[in-house]
Amino acid sequence: MTATPRWGITLPLRSLPVPEQRDIVAALPDLGYTDAWSSELNGADAFTPLALAAQWTDRLRLGTAIAGIFTRGPALLATCSRATSRHPAASANSGRTRGRRRSPA
Repeated sequence: MTATPRWGITLPLRSLPVPEQRDIVAALPDLGYTDAWSSELNGADAFTPLALAAQWTDRLRLGTAIAGIFTRGPALLATCSRATSRHPAASANSGRTRGRRRSPA
């Protein structure tokens, strides 16, 4: 069985302010990109670019690469992750594996 290659890009792009990246992000799937990742670096947070990307296209898998755990409490991290992953247009991956829920015995 051959794995399907996945192509990713890191958001936000450094050359433009985040709101001006809409057309570029919307075109990424047509250019062959399958994933968009974000991290917290140089003053950008990891979640805002992903929330915007989820609004601009529903054809990318979204995920965080680095999100500072010491600048947020566990409840806030969980809330951000849950809000991003529940967006109807995209699935989110915050570096955790998804397991199946067990049904009660």
